[in-house]
Amino acid sequence: MLEFFFGNLPNLLHMKIVTLTFLSLLLFASAPTVFAQESVADLYKTASKLADEKKYQEAAVIYRRAISIDPKHAPSVADLAWCLLELGQLKEAEEMARESLRLYPNDAITLSNLGLTLAQLGKIEESIVAFRGAIKIKPSYYKAHNNLGFSLLKLGRNDEALEAVNAALALNPRDTLVHGNIATIYFRTGRYREAIPVFETMIALEPERAEFYSGLASAYMNSGEHLKGVAAFQQQVRMDPKDLNALRNLGVAQLASGKKEDAIATFSQLLLKKPNDFETTLMLGRTYHETGRYEDAVSTLKSALEIKPNSEQTVMALAMSYIAKADRESAKALLPRLRELDADLAAILEKTLAKNNQ
Repeated sequence: MLEFFFGNLPNLLHMKIVTLTFLSLLLFASAPTVFAQESVADLYKTASKLADEKKYQEAAVIYRRAISIDPKHAPSVADLAWCLLELGQLKEAEEMARESLRLYPNDAITLSNLGLTLAQLGKIEESIVAFRGAIKIKPSYYKAHNNLGFSLLKLGRNDEALEAVNAALALNPRDTLVHGNIATIYFRTGRYREAIPVFETMIALEPERAEFYSGLASAYMNSGEHLKGVAAFQQQVRMDPKDLNALRNLGVAQLASGKKEDAIATFSQLLLKKPNDFETTLMLGRTYHETGRYEDAVSTLKSALEIKPNSEQTVMALAMSYIAKADRESAKALLPRLRELDADLAAILEKTLAKNNQ
């Protein structure tokens, strides 16, 4: 089964649907070369192994073969719907999910799976009906509560979403996915401080998950506790030094907390690993400017402009660094370029040059 994790984009959690006992072995009338005598049981076993290995395309082919032998083989239908959802073939996934529900008419997992597919298709109201139906069949099925929370949140029904996810948490307090969903609701409603203990609990449950420190750091930063945010980002970088986004976030957090020299060191380290990263180069140039290192700022901002020639923000930042180092003519030379890119910024630069000339 699949389950949503709230975030920039939804992550998916897999859970195999309970299989049925195989009562008969059916053979193809004309057996293909690879399988001399194919049975539904053998095909299902092979497909399930491929699905467990996340080879969804290959698994789907074999599930279809099993279904061609026995169209009412419910486990194959259910798992094919799951594979199609993973592959993004949503229209057919919905068809198979509805067929699975016809074969499993009173099964909470099957109904919840249909809800997941409907949610992916943007049929949020229908997904809510499916999730509520799953909960009615099996009130203890915490994943349905959790997924219901996702759909309610999509509609902006934040209080109801939190109630649903809290119900899931009460049923399974050790699932970090559910904790993460609660933290996401807190973030979306601006309740950053309340998200802090949620992430701390997640870290206690799964201390090896470096990304949890990113969530904790973000909660601290949004709560105004910048130094704690920096410490959490540092821990994430220590745990996963290959995560360049974590390194960039650390630099931004250091900058926000007033640790500008530390930010310069972090951005410089990042550029050694990713030399042509525009955003990092621009941030480094601006940080040099803020620390009064105007020569370094000009050199770095020129590099940023080489990476992205049409960045009006970079042109403006470079002009301001020229002015700061008393090179008014170089700043003035950027005016025509800036007028083409952003007339409002060009007007601000003109006023700055005029004032500086007085």
